[in-house]
Amino acid sequence: MTAPSVASPSVPSPGRAHRTPARGGTRPPRTVRPAGRPGPPREGHPPMTAVTVALIATAALIVGGLAAARHVLIAVTVHGASMYPALAPGDRILVRRAAAPAARPRVRRVVVLRRDRIPGAGPDGLVVKRVAAGPGDRMPSAVGDGVVPDGHLVVLGDNPHVSTDSRVWGPVPLDSVVGTMVGRLARPGRPRPAGTGERTRG
Repeated sequence: MTAPSVASPSVPSPGRAHRTPARGGTRPPRTVRPAGRPGPPREGHPPMTAVTVALIATAALIVGGLAAARHVLIAVTVHGASMYPALAPGDRILVRRAAAPAARPRVRRVVVLRRDRIPGAGPDGLVVKRVAAGPGDRMPSAVGDGVVPDGHLVVLGDNPHVSTDSRVWGPVPLDSVVGTMVGRLARPGRPRPAGTGERTRG
């Protein structure tokens, strides 16, 4: 007569935890990562390298610098021939805004001024002239006698035959200065202005 089979209980081996299989299936073994070793990166979140961080920082600085420059520098188009031959009609110049309304540009520098702040200069708009004398300087003979009053400049055009400037207006207020020219933007085929011998508004 054959003896009935008897199931022997499962005995865990020493040093290994015994886990009971989950109902309805067998649970895969759990991976234990050694301490101190980093795991693989999560999907969808690749690590940022030092180069990536540097590129992002550089781009942020460039964008910030351009935004700041727009508040400091402006481009102005020249109209009229009063500053020829230094500047011709259609030239575009880069102008640094005045740091303060009463900032004093240096003599011989080209400046942009607001017409509406120059007595007798006419309607709104901008004019481009060269500083001939500053506050306390002797007045140019073409403008008058004495010295330039405080808070004023004498501005003249390079082409006196067509320029309307301090010879007509007298010294102009410092707060009429928008800014000082720092450069001229390149323009191919720069033409000679027509009618430079005629009196034009500039």
